[in-house]
Amino acid sequence: MVRKYQVESELSEKQIEADVAAYFGHISSFFGEFRLLDVNEQTTGADKLLNWRAAAYYFQFKPPVGLKPLTSALKRAKRESRMQDVRRFRRENHLEQHPNSVCFELRKPAPKGGALQHNVLRSYERPPHSRATYVCPLVLGIHEYGRLLQQDREWFPYPFLDASSYLDTGSQWVFHGAYIARSAEVSPFLRGHVCIVPHEDVDTWKHHYSFSQQATDIAFHSPRILAAGPSRLSDFIAGEIRGVPMRTEAMLSPLRLARSLGNIARTWAGDELGEPTENDSVEWLAKHGRLLRDRFGIRQFVALVRPAHQG
Repeated sequence: MVRKYQVESELSEKQIEADVAAYFGHISSFFGEFRLLDVNEQTTGADKLLNWRAAAYYFQFKPPVGLKPLTSALKRAKRESRMQDVRRFRRENHLEQHPNSVCFELRKPAPKGGALQHNVLRSYERPPHSRATYVCPLVLGIHEYGRLLQQDREWFPYPFLDASSYLDTGSQWVFHGAYIARSAEVSPFLRGHVCIVPHEDVDTWKHHYSFSQQATDIAFHSPRILAAGPSRLSDFIAGEIRGVPMRTEAMLSPLRLARSLGNIARTWAGDELGEPTENDSVEWLAKHGRLLRDRFGIRQFVALVRPAHQG
């Protein structure tokens, strides 16, 4: 049931996941000494990646729920929805609500029970080798969302590439980390999503995150204010790209990363995944990502970077 103070969203979790995953796949094709391994990607030739450096990223994509601004004091009802609580908290704490505020609820566990998705997602937030975050659009309409992608195509026909690095004698764009990070910051599509790192474990799924349509004034309903400044997917991606040159040698081999993630996975999968070995570590990472997605809806991407000394 859509309440009168809600602004109905036309977006679904699966659509958001598909669009963001396709976007990541597209931009990573320009990155040269960099690969982005997705759970759907074939791992043929994985043995050639064993000497690369790796880091894992975990995204839970959420459809937005729009909430109209609460402009005056509201008497608490006996049976009040949690979203009405969100509106009240944002008004009482002078958090941005215009033109609307946006929220999403944590995922309800399957009928058979098991671990809470939120806690599983948070367990993978172990920087610098493993990052985990919620990603939710800041727009509510399917046409608005489509325009964000169209604007990227129009403004960045060759996304994330530095025109000054184009070779007159060749036809190759050269990886330029500073320009890529700047491109991420101004990308309309990436700027059109809030990015929230899960901050604490919970004992129930009955919580919401809320934020403005500018990705500011993030709150957890608790309730508690978490951040005033913007936290967009563009900021997150740019920060990770800027850190790559400094982190490359500190990143893990695929085997060490798989073993680290295996320790986390045992808390929810037991021995189902088995132990990764030197020869199958990349395949193990893909298998781990597929199981995590099937069981909890969490999408895994593995960034693979070729060490500078390799030919």
